[in-house]
Amino acid sequence: MTFALRRVSLAGLLIFGSTMVFSVEPPDKAPSEPVADERPVMQISTKQGTVDCANRHVEVLAEDAELTFTGKCLELYFLGKNSHATIEDATLVQVVADDVAVVVEGALGELRQLGHGGRHRLGNTGSAYVQGDANELSANTLGSLELIGSRNRVQWRSGKPVINDLGKDNQVQASR
Repeated sequence: MTFALRRVSLAGLLIFGSTMVFSVEPPDKAPSEPVADERPVMQISTKQGTVDCANRHVEVLAEDAELTFTGKCLELYFLGKNSHATIEDATLVQVVADDVAVVVEGALGELRQLGHGGRHRLGNTGSAYVQGDANELSANTLGSLELIGSRNRVQWRSGKPVINDLGKDNQVQASR
């Protein structure tokens, strides 16, 4: 039997060590059904190209993808590993897969890095939550940072973020 992953938020995600447990629903439920704000979720399985978010929620299912997102992305989820993305603007970027690299050129409300080995370059960012290990994050500005993983490296250019580092061997500093 095949199951489709549904969009998850931190509230809907159970985390045990490095194991993440998702709620799944049988495929008879449309994976693109509207979320709480009644906007449908656009699922992307292509490995290359440009996607206009057009003020929508987006799930990237493909592995090894090279994608560019234009327009305002509401919630953008990366479920496929080894992907690279350039994003114009987003409310939320959540990376569940390993080895995903994201560049956000404009504003980003929140980054949730749950996978390992992520490499992210962000503009002005409201908050970042990093749970995985060996991730690198640089931001122009960063309002708040929560670290739970280990061996992560986080830098920002300006401002003084509120930092909660519960992880191990993380490097957190303003860039010079």
